[in-house]
Amino acid sequence: MAAGPVLEQTGTLRTTEDLLARVIERISSLQVEIGCDVDFAKYEIGSKDVENIIAAIAADPVALFYAIPQESIEQIVRRASGNRSYG
Repeated sequence: MAAGPVLEQTGTLRTTEDLLARVIERISSLQVEIGCDVDFAKYEIGSKDVENIIAAIAADPVALFYAIPQESIEQIVRRASGNRSYG
C-alpha cells in the first residue's frame, strides 16, 4: 500500500498507515460492541486445520481478483485461530 498522504472529508491530511490503524481499531471496537469473538481460540483449531484453512483461502476463486500473499494468509489464519506458532 502506498504511504502517501490522504485528504479526509474533514480536510485532515493523514497517511494511509494512520487510516489503516483507525480502521483496524474501529473493527476491533465493533467486535467487542456486538459480542463477536475476536479470535477462534476457544474452538481449539489444530495445526492441521490451520494448514487446511490456509490452503482453502489460497485456492478460493476470488483470490484471482484479490490476491493475498501466502505469508499474509498464514499470519491472519494463525492469529485468528489463536495459534501463534509457525511450526
